Amino acid sequence: MSQPSLLVVGGGIAGASVAYWAAEAGAAVTLIDSGEAAASQVPAALLNPVRGQSGKVTPQMVAGLNCTWALIAALERAGYAPAHGQTGVQRPVPDGRTRATFERHLAALGPEAQPLFRWVNPPATQAAWHSALEWTSAGWVDGAALTQSLVAASGASVLRGQVTRWGADWAEVGGSVLRAGATVWCGGARGTEWGPPGKATGPAAYCC
Repeated sequence: MSQPSLLVVGGGIAGASVAYWAAEAGAAVTLIDSGEAAASQVPAALLNPVRGQSGKVTPQMVAGLNCTWALIAALERAGYAPAHGQTGVQRPVPDGRTRATFERHLAALGPEAQPLFRWVNPPATQAAWHSALEWTSAGWVDGAALTQSLVAASGASVLRGQVTRWGADWAEVGGSVLRAGATVWCGGARGTEWGPPGKATGPAAYCC
């Protein structure tokens, strides 16, 4: 049986993650990157499942956080070391009404989630806060280092260039057409400016 092949367009955190997991599943990956993935180059990306001012947390968000820490551990075992810290992250809460909203959403997670967070009093320098929710297993990671580690660990062939057109199983770069079993578009905000309308067609074209 021939090895499945995949084109990944975009070398930011989304494209790097797709390349890594596709390679883990046995695919031969070609990653096309223009080098403009500025959003994934942040020195410290927060890993925190608490969303917005409502304090909403879903089981999927908690699972995603756990998966991310497991992924970083796997990269370390493979010899890659993206800087990170599982330091906990505090979300300030301005008043009692907001805290009540937070608590209602947290209660929906069930009692098994209770050890994952705690309420803390604000420091003296932030006396305007009512309180703060600390998610104890949250933290941070160097976004650029994580992205680079994922690409390196995937073993993907990396092609530097900008995709001008693409479809379900092909992409055009610099006038040349590359083909594979499927294409995954991870162009991000910059990628929305590339290629003509209707550039992705067919059941095997994916976007992330």
